[in-house]
Amino acid sequence: MQSEYNHLIDVEPGKGMWNLRGEMKMAPFLDIGTHMSFVKRSNGRFLVFDTINVNKAQKEEIDRLTQNGELIDCVIATHPFHTLFFKPFHMHYPQPHIKWYGCPRHLLVVTGVPWQKLPVEEVLTSFEGDGVYLSIPEGPEWENPVDHFNCVFVFHKPSRSLHCDDTVMYFDDQAPCILCCVIKRNSMMLHSSTFNKGEGLNTPLRPMAARQFVEWMERVVFKWDFDNLLAAHCQNKLGGAKQQLMDLFEHLKPKLLKISSDFDFAAAHQQQLSPIIPK
Repeated sequence: MQSEYNHLIDVEPGKGMWNLRGEMKMAPFLDIGTHMSFVKRSNGRFLVFDTINVNKAQKEEIDRLTQNGELIDCVIATHPFHTLFFKPFHMHYPQPHIKWYGCPRHLLVVTGVPWQKLPVEEVLTSFEGDGVYLSIPEGPEWENPVDHFNCVFVFHKPSRSLHCDDTVMYFDDQAPCILCCVIKRNSMMLHSSTFNKGEGLNTPLRPMAARQFVEWMERVVFKWDFDNLLAAHCQNKLGGAKQQLMDLFEHLKPKLLKISSDFDFAAAHQQQLSPIIPK
């Protein structure tokens, strides 16, 4: 992973999307990585999705790409809990013309950044003229999340690339060795909170979340013609990403739908047991 850290990755050369990876250490010996992406608009200016803690070499590459930030139109946060690096990035690029769009949680907890009053969900369709499509998964909690499952999915049509933070993760043959004890190399998976009780798609507060998420994936994400997955954790899957994600969902779909079915059954059973109170 270290070899990627100092360089912008031109995802599909000539198609206007670059990805930049950075460190995200969960412990001194465990770097799960994180990322940000740059999309060139039809007017030659840039959208920036997410931020990393850029080092000197990375900043030099960003400066060359964006003319020292003068060509950046917007910085857009896609994950409620990815908060650490927006303020440092704003210190690098404080130009007043840049618009900063955050998730509702960013507007509450990340200070020192001139967030727009409208959160990112209010501008999801604003960039479709540039071939950029944004969508938030239906089902899991968004405004007041308690886990890291949900994020904005970003599809860049010209490069056939899907930018995604925690919801979908990919581990290639360079994944940290410690993870290989529990995760198969060259594998794709949903976030670890997906099936945890009270988190992800398995919470009684949102009993239909799993079913709604499956339906959203089939209706939205699998209609997008993407081939690359740019995943915050731990690596990118360049080529064959859509088929691998579809295969993953084919495997997980029965388990996901069972979550909502179990909540349906529990609710119906509880209703049967509820005493009838005479008027």
